[in-house]
Amino acid sequence: MYMSENFPNFDLSKDEVKVNGTWLKGFWLAAQQSMLSSAVAGLRSLAPVPLVVLNKAEEAVLMRVWLDDVRPMPKEGFDIWVKTADEALELIESGQVSFMSFDHDLGFNVKTMRCDEGVKTGYDVAKRVEELAATDKIRRFGWAVHSMNPSGADRIEMALKSADRFWDSNERMAG
Repeated sequence: MYMSENFPNFDLSKDEVKVNGTWLKGFWLAAQQSMLSSAVAGLRSLAPVPLVVLNKAEEAVLMRVWLDDVRPMPKEGFDIWVKTADEALELIESGQVSFMSFDHDLGFNVKTMRCDEGVKTGYDVAKRVEELAATDKIRRFGWAVHSMNPSGADRIEMALKSADRFWDSNERMAG
């Protein structure tokens, strides 16, 4: 069993992965979601640069992302659980998202039973996706909205449908 000094809690004996330019021998790509989330958090604390995970062929590993600060990620169908808009945007802008399910209200405070002031929402993420799609800066990805906030869910859906139209237009122009 190979253990990395920076990630002593990982069994790295199954595969190889390149993370931010460094090969980690034997990284287990089929790791449980909690291990991947811990790895992302650990890497962010070591170097605050965009995280890009590559497989042995140096291709970006595409992920199915669950964006929600409260509801746990379903056991099947998703690869990584992100709890903030900034985490979601980092993955989107890295080009590693194949699918994302959006919650609207992020930063929920159980003491006040409200979202904290100034915390970005899932709608902020969707608006940025729309901007990036309009300028052809990110690849198309699938999406769903699982928010319990009806007006927030509607706004997210509106922005993402607009992004779909931009992606359609960009694909027609390219091809």
